[in-house]
Amino acid sequence: QPAQEAQVLSAVKKIPGIASAQLVSREAFLDNFAKYFPQLSGELATLESDTIPRYVKVKVREDEEAAVQDRLLGVRGVETVELNKNRYTGLIGALSTLRKLALALMAGMSAALICILLNHFKLAGAFQAQVRGTLGVLGARRTQVMLPFALEGLIEGAVGGVLAAGLLLAYGHVFEGQMNELFSSIGYHPYHFHLAGLAVALAAVGMLSGMVGSLWAAARVATT
Repeated sequence: QPAQEAQVLSAVKKIPGIASAQLVSREAFLDNFAKYFPQLSGELATLESDTIPRYVKVKVREDEEAAVQDRLLGVRGVETVELNKNRYTGLIGALSTLRKLALALMAGMSAALICILLNHFKLAGAFQAQVRGTLGVLGARRTQVMLPFALEGLIEGAVGGVLAAGLLLAYGHVFEGQMNELFSSIGYHPYHFHLAGLAVALAAVGMLSGMVGSLWAAARVATT
């Protein structure tokens, strides 16, 4: 009943160690539920008001959680007391594992792109030998032979690095954004992965590996 709810809220606010207390209304509960489970919001809204549990959301200092929990249980009208970190421990662990697996998958795909890029230079040896022969007939110097291969490697390395960086940024935008919103909804601070720096590093590695790979292949061709 509203009168009893007001008494419970008043008693909770008087407990030492509680920074704030808020009675979550039926409408607020339904709105929050519909935000994450829209397919069930219609059925839930048809339930009687006393079917939906009423609860008081409180904030306490971490060092006073145990003492406040005992005091809350002593308030008349309070049936159960749950800490968010205990309530969602299993969910947090599962989501964290899922995120790590997704990050490992994206990192693996990015590394595979760079490996494919490096293998390309090995497979291009025959073509480079033909180019070397043609340029040698024309009297080209060794540096003139190596320069086009270095430019080719730089361009292809940049493409591979950008693709690898794009994968990680797409992962961060889609997956991490959803995860952060979900963590926030259950009372946890969002986990932020600063992927921009990693993406730039991957792009730089791709460019450098492409240029070095082409220079190495060109040097071998030029010395044969």
